[in-house]
Amino acid sequence: SSGTIDVELFREDTPITVANFLAYANAGIWDGTFFHRAAESGGQEFVIQGGGFSSTTLDALETFDPILNEFGISNLRGTIAMAKLGGDPNSATNQWFFNLGDNSANLDFQNGGFTVFGEIVGAAGLNVMDAIAALEVVNATAQGGAFNEVPVNDAQAVSDNGGTVTAGDLVVISRLSILVDLDGEPFGQLDDTGALVISNNAGDVTI
Repeated sequence: SSGTIDVELFREDTPITVANFLAYANAGIWDGTFFHRAAESGGQEFVIQGGGFSSTTLDALETFDPILNEFGISNLRGTIAMAKLGGDPNSATNQWFFNLGDNSANLDFQNGGFTVFGEIVGAAGLNVMDAIAALEVVNATAQGGAFNEVPVNDAQAVSDNGGTVTAGDLVVISRLSILVDLDGEPFGQLDDTGALVISNNAGDVTI
């Protein structure tokens, strides 16, 4: 397990985006997905991206309808934002990314601005994000066009397997669901093995 990431979601500033995010989470669509992209820009760490593909089949997931862009918060280190198609500000569906650094000069002004809808709370979550970003990256475009910057646990193992990535090589999101803060089961007692944890003011979302 890479660990947990605690994220505050900006429901008031980005209500459409947060509702979309929680709809995917509640449907269990992201269970068993993976971080398929760890990108650099200008020699600097840029983003880690997930939400789009199954870790077992590498197939693209089915999506809900695209949502309206709600840009208004800068793409700073530790924020989470929606990915979208080039040239279409209102095309975000199921893919999202964590900003590894201050990407405001780029992402705030590109394609209508990328909608930030939450931010990591606490150093522990940032450490997990950075640990994922620090993994070796392989080009697996033979298995899918989006897989040119896939973070893996052991690049040599992928090479030994003829360059083919398997679920065991990937940073898998085992579970993403709402964890409501109930008196009967304090958050610290919830099983978060192999999970990333995203919280919001209405409860907690576990990846």
